[in-house]
Amino acid sequence: MVNDKLKLIYLASCNYLKRTPDFSKCMNLKNLVLKDCARLEEIDSFINQLGRLKYLEIKGKDHLPQRNILLNVPLLLDSIGGLKSLSMLKVEYHDGVRKLPHSIGELLGLKHLSLHSCRNLRELPDSIGKLRSLLHLDLKHTSVSALPDSIGRLESLLKLIISHTQIAELPHSIGNLKRLELMHLSYTKIRELPKGIWTLENLEELLVNVCNNFEGEIPSEIARLSQLRMLDLSWTKVSRLPMTINRLLNLGVLEIRSCTRLQSLPDLPTSLTDLHLASSSLQVVPDLSNLSNLYYLTISDCDYNHELSIIERGRILHPNLEWLGRLHNLRALDVVFSDSNMHPTDLRSLSQLKRLEITCADLRSLIGLPSSLVDLSLRDVKTPIEWSMFSNLRNLCELQLLGCQLREIELDNVLEQLKKLQRVVVHKSEALVRLSNVSSLKEHQDLWVVYCPLLIEIESKPSLTGDCSSTERPIPDTLKLEKLGQLTVEYCASLQKIPNACCTDVVGCPRLVGFDDFGRRL
Repeated sequence: MVNDKLKLIYLASCNYLKRTPDFSKCMNLKNLVLKDCARLEEIDSFINQLGRLKYLEIKGKDHLPQRNILLNVPLLLDSIGGLKSLSMLKVEYHDGVRKLPHSIGELLGLKHLSLHSCRNLRELPDSIGKLRSLLHLDLKHTSVSALPDSIGRLESLLKLIISHTQIAELPHSIGNLKRLELMHLSYTKIRELPKGIWTLENLEELLVNVCNNFEGEIPSEIARLSQLRMLDLSWTKVSRLPMTINRLLNLGVLEIRSCTRLQSLPDLPTSLTDLHLASSSLQVVPDLSNLSNLYYLTISDCDYNHELSIIERGRILHPNLEWLGRLHNLRALDVVFSDSNMHPTDLRSLSQLKRLEITCADLRSLIGLPSSLVDLSLRDVKTPIEWSMFSNLRNLCELQLLGCQLREIELDNVLEQLKKLQRVVVHKSEALVRLSNVSSLKEHQDLWVVYCPLLIEIESKPSLTGDCSSTERPIPDTLKLEKLGQLTVEYCASLQKIPNACCTDVVGCPRLVGFDDFGRRL
């Protein structure tokens, strides 16, 4: 049914399609998309004579157990040089692509080339250096282990994405890509960056995160990247940042999470809006009070896995964080230290702060909190909670108590007065035996209690004795909690009874009677 006037064919999720139409009658075709056609086995060979085709996308499904191996993509690519007008070529999620033909260098008008998730693609031909019009090259999630030296002839290239490849070394010719704005090297085997990279004065984004072999000092020549806006060195073995980094006057985002060998920081550029610093080797807490443009700050002497769970703690004693009160533009702040006995800190001046996560053994060290807070997470609390400190948090929506080292947490009527509070979370409090006065939560407020292995009871009423020394304390027969919106309890192995709530969800609590295997009350 196709004819010579047809300019677009878009076939997506055609699960019964095995072969494409006859393209010999589509000589004016400009756009062809074959997307998520799981059973497609054959592409008409006449496709290579579509001299007016500008956009070609052949995308397999990324979630199939055996992705599109049968599709005859290699045959298509063997003579791809016939597509003289092609501007965009996307062949993605096809394991049948093992190499590119030399003829790809004949696509002199090609601007975008993506081979994303062609997992068996292992090399690029030297002829790729002939693509002088190429703006965007994406090799993410391929098995390419090296870039040809001819890559340095791609004088128009703006974006180079080689994340999740086997590449361990960049060719020195990479320094010829003077227009390059974005380079993603994440999850590669890169050991170091060639000297030529510091000549890329238009580079705005450099990602080298999760490169386990990348180590040593960043050279002072980084100051030549005058347009750099984002630098990510997280999960590498970088040991030092140079003093010249403060000359990067356009740098807005600096990510140095879990840089396990980083001991200190030099002065940083005041242009920063996002700074995420974490290292178990950190020797001192840097004074960052001059970074007055910061919106988002993470500072920690811990190392994290990629899910941001702590895997190793540092040794900084009594961190002094008084300078935090001078960062008046902060929107989000994460402060996690191994020693949670910090100096008295007043955060009331942070009137823009919406989210706060902080390690604080004694909440009296927090002299004040800003009323702007929407999300508050308190870690490693060791002393009884003075709930009055929360009374001004009229915008608070979620309160989390993480890893608190208390045998009892007694909630307070202050929570009922927080009109916007929607959820209270008690998570990984391994010493917790009793959670009481849950009835102080009001309608539409949810309570989540997760991974508290010693927790025996959740009481609706205030504690009568305040003594948690005995784990055999009688549990009342009737616990009612009519107002609570939802009660969620997960993986509390010792829990025996909980209050009634409008909606209850229970998982992994084997001693809790009255619930079926799906956590529903019997």
